Amino acid sequence: KQMMKIKDILNEYQQDYAEAMGEVKGYPYGSLKNKTIVVLGYKENPLKEAIIFSLLSLNDSRRLNLNIQLIELGGERDSSPFALLKDREDISFYTLDSYKEASADYIIDTGICAFSLKEEGLSPAEVLENANKALGIAGRLKPQCYIFLSDYRAYGDVEEGFYISEHESGAMPLDSQASLEGQLLRTYETLCASYGKQYEFKWTIFRCGIILGPDISFKGRWIDELLEAFVMG
Repeated sequence: KQMMKIKDILNEYQQDYAEAMGEVKGYPYGSLKNKTIVVLGYKENPLKEAIIFSLLSLNDSRRLNLNIQLIELGGERDSSPFALLKDREDISFYTLDSYKEASADYIIDTGICAFSLKEEGLSPAEVLENANKALGIAGRLKPQCYIFLSDYRAYGDVEEGFYISEHESGAMPLDSQASLEGQLLRTYETLCASYGKQYEFKWTIFRCGIILGPDISFKGRWIDELLEAFVMG
């Protein structure tokens, strides 16, 4: 049977970001050919889906023969749109406990980036337990690079009415419930460095800003509420 192409299951806005990776002028796409890329993410995190769609779109447009392995954190998901990808030979699905593969070139961990623990009912202990399992996999596989996506909460909180740019850290009181997610992100970042040094694999950390896009939002944040209010008139 014919393999379902990514463009056939995404709306036009999602296609814009999925296809953007294959249109960067001068990028050495050949360096990715035949690579195995592991993507980790919680089942409720749309950022993980955006990365998966973008990588599979590269296979469709550039014929890179990427082998994509998705590890669902917090359980498997077998619903739209991932259910439509089951016929593709270039993606396979795992949980942390079922993943037994022997090698990978890159690992992309979306962690809790752009993701609210309160909204999704995750506990801090569960996040850290999964982080250790994910980094344990990296320690075993020793990829060319472990890429961890953090976000702006790692900088801490600033006074009301102010916003900060990168490298300008806000306050993060350790006894404040409001700073919990920021503390978790910093802890996750420290774990990346610890595992990378102990098991001798390269890692890199990207701290993202507030992420917005088709079917991607950061629930409960001021800009999301502002846009929703605008749409609702």
